[in-house]
Amino acid sequence: MRSIKELDDLVKYRIQKAEENYAGHNGHHRMDFLFPEKDALEGFNTAQLLAIIRKYNLLLPSCSLCHAVQPNGKWIPREGPIEALLRNYKKLSHGYCNSCLEEQGVPPDEIPE
Repeated sequence: MRSIKELDDLVKYRIQKAEENYAGHNGHHRMDFLFPEKDALEGFNTAQLLAIIRKYNLLLPSCSLCHAVQPNGKWIPREGPIEALLRNYKKLSHGYCNSCLEEQGVPPDEIPE
């Protein structure tokens, strides 16, 4: 497992680069925009990711139907310890998880990976 210090340094660096590249940006960042490459966050656990998301007040993708969250590119249920870590967290970016899109009848080829 990688350290939370390493994750903190990575996120700080990516936020700084994003703000340099997008002058006038509103300051609302999401992990999936800061880390578009899927394997960049491998080795960090969910608790570490959520702690950093809270620390930097990052937008967190959240399903409007089932309330699952997506801190690292994978949808996870918002229950138990994850619910505790996100209690009172307001910076949610609402959308729909793949499971809910399927249940709503969205064709599989239109569901994002």
